[in-house]
Amino acid sequence: MNMLVYRPFAAKMTGSFLIQDYPANRTGGGLEDKKRQARPRVDIIEGEQEFLLQADVPGLSREELRLEVEDGKLTLEAGGYERVFVLPDEVEAGRIGAALADGVLTVTLPKAGPEEPRRIAVTVN
Repeated sequence: MNMLVYRPFAAKMTGSFLIQDYPANRTGGGLEDKKRQARPRVDIIEGEQEFLLQADVPGLSREELRLEVEDGKLTLEAGGYERVFVLPDEVEAGRIGAALADGVLTVTLPKAGPEEPRRIAVTVN
């Protein structure tokens, strides 16, 4: 099992993932925006069958988190901050799951299994 530690600086390749950070409130200025600059720490762990993305989100409830998958990108919005992860091709987007426990959001990103060989029937016209 490989563990990738994310260092929060703009867009960056981390193993198979491209990670981009955006403040959810992009207006700029003020103390409130400085609070929004806090980035949740994210660890990405690669296993045989899946990737696990673990984000520290202490004090946030399920209602304060938003996860969305679109066009091969996973968007995590938590506590006023948005992170975008460009997913590897091997992730099955339709089977992604998430759980929140003790201030840690764990997103399970299942890998697609190997393609099974199959016989293709030939028709005669």
